[in-house]
Amino acid sequence: MAEAIARHLVETGQVNGVSSKDVFFASAGTWAMDGHAFYAETIEVLKELHITIDGKSKKVSADMVRAATFVLPMTRSHLHAVDGLVSGLQGGPHPRIELILAPHEVDDPVGMGIGAYRRVAEQFLHLLPARLSEMLRV
Repeated sequence: MAEAIARHLVETGQVNGVSSKDVFFASAGTWAMDGHAFYAETIEVLKELHITIDGKSKKVSADMVRAATFVLPMTRSHLHAVDGLVSGLQGGPHPRIELILAPHEVDDPVGMGIGAYRRVAEQFLHLLPARLSEMLRV
């Protein structure tokens, strides 16, 4: 959901000074299983917001993390899991890994019902534009 919302915010000009041709978003989960459909609640909330999402779930890997400039997990447990994938690896650039809405965690809505997904989507819609502008400032 965060990836789709972030992409939407950039594509609609809601992130100051950032063009969709300047940034690539990708999403993967620390506990996701490759190739599974997105949660029905994610699809429903994004549809309500007129934001499209396509593809299937992906489990985050060390290669994905190493290829990223920024990795923005939702919770501290996600952050530690992602950091653990690359902390012992030598050589090459390491991404900046920090909470998506640092310094605060975002409640993981999995299993919490559609209302929790809507609350998380609202957080992203309201807080991500400034956060992405700050991070992507050249």
